[in-house]
Amino acid sequence: MKLSAESAVGVAKTRPTEWQVARMERILESTLDLIGARGADQVTMRDIAVASKVAEATLYNRFGTKDSLIALAVIEDFESRVGTPISAQSPSETPVQKIIQGLAAQSNEVLRVRGFSRAMIGLYFKPDGDREMADRLLAAVQATYRPMIDEMKKRRCLRDWVSPTLLLEEMSDRILAVIARWAQNAFADGELTNRLILSVLSTVIAMSRGQQAIEAEGILAALVADSTLG
Repeated sequence: MKLSAESAVGVAKTRPTEWQVARMERILESTLDLIGARGADQVTMRDIAVASKVAEATLYNRFGTKDSLIALAVIEDFESRVGTPISAQSPSETPVQKIIQGLAAQSNEVLRVRGFSRAMIGLYFKPDGDREMADRLLAAVQATYRPMIDEMKKRRCLRDWVSPTLLLEEMSDRILAVIARWAQNAFADGELTNRLILSVLSTVIAMSRGQQAIEAEGILAALVADSTLG
């Protein structure tokens, strides 16, 4: 894992040396490995210290609590894997089509690293959790869809009262809420993609107009007709 400059400086308080950055990356990678193997609840600070070859006291001095360390590791991983704009699609694809592709990609990633995903969503909704890390997670989710929403704004496809920021916030809330229900085993893995699309397209329809709204309505209607979701 390559540590972001923001996290490196934030944890070290001052500009870190290469050795400090390398040690921090090792700690975060060890944390992710343990979470993936055991789940966040079954990992202790001592486990992380042993795996990353540092003193347990060092972890407490640097991160304060296990939750803070896990939060940093999970957010760094999420930002590197998912929280980047999806820009490889053909220019001929519409914003709605790109949104759907983004949701499918995020769903696949959530299922691929399910241990990290459950830890991530648990930290986000934890009442006394690290809000700075929660905000970074939210920003990573929004970064994925901002190009599509900006394109809808440029095409005048948003309703007069809707700003790109408002639509992104509503979409992100829906995405994280659906993933949270999945993490609680409310539905099967195979339903995650369709549930994300259904929830997000409902928001897009309510806040858009013109061809993009019509396209979203058609896709949603077809998905509902073919869906076995309860």
